[in-house]
Amino acid sequence: MLRGIAVLMVCIFHFAGTLGDSFFNLEIAFYGKFGVYIFFVISGFGIPFSMFKSGYKFKYFGKFMLKRIIRIEPVYISSIAIIIFIAYLAKLSPYGLNDNLDYFNLNSFLHLFYLVDFFNGHWLNVVFWTLAIEFQFYILIALLFPILEKTSKLISVFILCLAALLPFILNIDFLVFNFLLLFIPGFLFYLFYTKKLKIQYFVLYLILITILNAIKFDYFVAFCPVISILFIYFVKKTNKYFMFLGKISFSIYLLHTPIGTDGIINFCQNFISDEVGKIILMFATIPLIILISWIFYKYIEEPTMKLSKKIIYSKL
Repeated sequence: MLRGIAVLMVCIFHFAGTLGDSFFNLEIAFYGKFGVYIFFVISGFGIPFSMFKSGYKFKYFGKFMLKRIIRIEPVYISSIAIIIFIAYLAKLSPYGLNDNLDYFNLNSFLHLFYLVDFFNGHWLNVVFWTLAIEFQFYILIALLFPILEKTSKLISVFILCLAALLPFILNIDFLVFNFLLLFIPGFLFYLFYTKKLKIQYFVLYLILITILNAIKFDYFVAFCPVISILFIYFVKKTNKYFMFLGKISFSIYLLHTPIGTDGIINFCQNFISDEVGKIILMFATIPLIILISWIFYKYIEEPTMKLSKKIIYSKL
C-alpha cells in the first residue's frame, strides 16, 4: 500500500510540473517528490527482509543479481522502447518539435548499465536516476548482508552508523552513498521487525539517523523514513485500491512521465489555456496512466517477475 501511495505522490509531482509557477504546483504537488525517498526506505527494508526469508548467503551473490536483473531490466528496457516510440510519434504532430531524433548512440547504450550519470549523459526519463541508485544498493546490500548478519546486532548497527557518515564524505548525487541515510532506516527496521534489534536501540538509532537526514537534506526528507516505518508497522488493515496500485507501482513509475507528462498532458495543454482546466486534465490523466500501466504490468512486468521468482538460492 505504501508503494501505491508513493507512486501517486510522484505522479502528481511530475504532472503538476507542467503548471509552472502555480500555487498548486509550488505549494501542494511539490511534496509529491518525497515519494521517491519513501521508495528508498521501502527498499532498505524490503530487500534485506526478502534476503533473510530466502536464506541468502554471499555464495548466492550471482543468483541474487540475476534475480534483480530479470526483475528490473526487461521492464526498464521496454519502457525505453516506449519512450523512443512516443518521440517518433510526436514528430507527426503539428505541435511536435522538429529536432533530429537519435537514440542509437552511446548515451542510450549507457542506460543498459545505469551509467548515464557517470559519463555526464542525460536520462531519457527523469525517474531513471533512481533506478541507478537502487541498482547500486542491490550490489551493496548483496555484499554487506552476510557480514551484517554474522556479526552481533549491536556491531551491525554500529557499522550502519559509520555508513551513515558516508553521505557527508561521498557527496555525489549519482552514488548510492549519497542516499544511505534513506536506506539505512529501512535496514534498521528490518533488524527490529525480525526481532534482531531491541526497540530501545532501534528508536535511538532511528533518532540519530533522522537528525543526520535533517542536516544532510531537510526536515521533510528526514521524516520520510519515520513516516514510512510507522505506516508499515502500524497500518494493518489493507485497502484493495492502494494494494492494486502498489502491485503495479513499478510500471506506473516508469510510464507516468513519458506517457502522462510528455505525452497526454503536454499535448492536451495545447488546447487548454486556464489553470483550472490544466489541473482537471492532470487528475484525469492519472486513471489513464493506471490503465496503461496495468496492461504493461500484465504483459511485461508480471511475466518477468514470475521468472525472477523461479530462481531460488537453496531448498529451505
